[in-house]
Amino acid sequence: MDGERGLTLLEVVIALLLFAMMAMFLLSGQARAADAILRARIEREMAELLRLRLDLAALEYEEYREGTTEGEFPSDVSSRIVDEAEALGDRFEGYRWEVTITETIGAGAASTVEIEGGESHELLFTEEGSAAEDDEDATSVQAEEVDRMIYILVTVYPPRYDELTEEERADAGMQARSAWTAVHLPPDESEGP
Repeated sequence: MDGERGLTLLEVVIALLLFAMMAMFLLSGQARAADAILRARIEREMAELLRLRLDLAALEYEEYREGTTEGEFPSDVSSRIVDEAEALGDRFEGYRWEVTITETIGAGAASTVEIEGGESHELLFTEEGSAAEDDEDATSVQAEEVDRMIYILVTVYPPRYDELTEEERADAGMQARSAWTAVHLPPDESEGP
């Protein structure tokens, strides 16, 4: 074994350090990928739940009291359309919702409503019953064109939302999501034709 040289302790230590650094780099990349997948799943589920609750609130607004109603998924609010316990099971456990219903005016009339975060917005309800941000044309609306409308704001909260601080929510990508719609009410029978 003359002239053969083995690895020195320094070479072994450097090789181990390089291996450890590469392993740490690869594992942190996998952790970021897993975190991104979790965030994407939560966002997709929140979008599904937001659409479900908004559709149910718009179709069955009489099941919700005027003001704010809260609940969790699956909901205990009765529905003629879907049995949430059967359809959702416990897949969405931890998600919760809030529905705010306000009676307002519509069909070409301007109305002030609060939208997410307490901001007041002037909305212009057109003949079709949809709402748009108010513009100068809203002032020319005739009073006799006013119909009753229900303004519905739905907010969905992700699991553990209340347990986290605002900074932790932002870091984890766990923000509440909101959507709103307006529903044209049938004429009040007491008003006559």
